[in-house]
Amino acid sequence: MINLDGADNVTIDGRVNATGSTKSLTISNLSTANLSQTSTIRIINDATSNMVKYCTLKGSTTATDAGIVNFSISSSVGNDNNTIDNNDITCAGTNRPLNAVYALGSSGYNNDNNTISNNNIFDVLSTTIASK
Repeated sequence: MINLDGADNVTIDGRVNATGSTKSLTISNLSTANLSQTSTIRIINDATSNMVKYCTLKGSTTATDAGIVNFSISSSVGNDNNTIDNNDITCAGTNRPLNAVYALGSSGYNNDNNTISNNNIFDVLSTTIASK
């Protein structure tokens, strides 16, 4: 859905006028595809200092190497200093994804100093497929 591909300093704030604590933005991916890296928010290719906050993030992928929020591969420094804060992270529809947050990284280019805090994570983990 949203692919922060090499993006730096992007803020997605789901609050109206960036004030208060009400989550007014929902980003939902109904895909149940069992494809690598399927996600609702994907941070990839050296994306740094991005923030997703006060949103409702929904996903349904059944891939074992994917998540609603996905920290993916990079080619030079890693996906670093990104923040996922104060979100509701949950399933889209009735299909539960395997992973709420998934981090892969690349050999020699680690995803470092990422913060996942103050999120409500619920209705995740498939009842029929084992997660990693």
